Amino acid sequence: MQQRPLSSFNEIDTNDIETIHDVLLRIYGGISAEVEKRAHLHAVYNCIDLDCAAIHYGEINTGFVLCAGPLWHMPILHLPLEGNLTIQDRDMRFVCAPHTSGAMLNFPHPVTISQTRGHKALRLCIRRHALEDALTRMLGAPPRAPLSFLPVVDLAAPGPRHLAALLLNLVDLFDREPVALTQRLLAARYGDLLLTAALTCLPHNHLGLLDTDRQPNVPKVVRIAEEYLEANADKPLRMDDLARVVGMGTRSIQLAFRRHRGYSPSHFLRECRLIRARHMLAQAAPGTTVLAVALNCGFGSQSHFTLCYRKRFGEPPFETIRKSFP
Repeated sequence: MQQRPLSSFNEIDTNDIETIHDVLLRIYGGISAEVEKRAHLHAVYNCIDLDCAAIHYGEINTGFVLCAGPLWHMPILHLPLEGNLTIQDRDMRFVCAPHTSGAMLNFPHPVTISQTRGHKALRLCIRRHALEDALTRMLGAPPRAPLSFLPVVDLAAPGPRHLAALLLNLVDLFDREPVALTQRLLAARYGDLLLTAALTCLPHNHLGLLDTDRQPNVPKVVRIAEEYLEANADKPLRMDDLARVVGMGTRSIQLAFRRHRGYSPSHFLRECRLIRARHMLAQAAPGTTVLAVALNCGFGSQSHFTLCYRKRFGEPPFETIRKSFP
């Protein structure tokens, strides 16, 4: 790997403290930042975008203290290359150090990030909706709880070590062959690879389901029903509609879901609708209303939608809209 990763994709190379301040706020969705002034101040920021994910390289030769905004919608895997970085959460404090520990920043609340000396790091930023879509495909059904990663990443553990090696190899490839990223479909596949690696290599609350042998004999009726419900989640649906498509009685469908999935068809449908609604709210344009999203996702009333949404994601839908704007 070149001494400075992603050098062909440079966005910032500066000695200006105000520019450095603004870049820190932009990378971490920062609320406030304080950059230590020093002679020969210098910072570099390189970045590539793979649609569902982005890889950043950053270096700075001074200290800073940053109040990072909630990083729930865009989790950041932080891999230090030189120097230490300290993360201060409400209930914990830990240090990221090269070859020892990294951080998975996916907090739903602000955290403090600080360093006292120069620092170099790679960061993998992944869009949450893309992670949840990939997890749903891997599980064969929407997860029953929001995806949540452990914040401390042990870089000596096999999974994180494998992901770090993959990330470094991709960075080396892009440095040697930057033309690889001009092919949009190929770049998207690299992004998908990183999504899968993050979900299978990093500790999170659904990793156990991915590690166990899932039931291979899920009947075709369940798969057909799930495909129909997911494709028509934005429409009013009744069990009679599902029975007609599947060619089986409603009670038999219910029993098949309970036996092979552990939940009902209505639960699966509600999860599809809620995940779709969260994606729409997280990417909402100015003027988007909660009612419009609720109706677009198959909910009959805003109050019922808000109740289900808060229970599922731990915040009301208008809060998700608020976070989608800088």
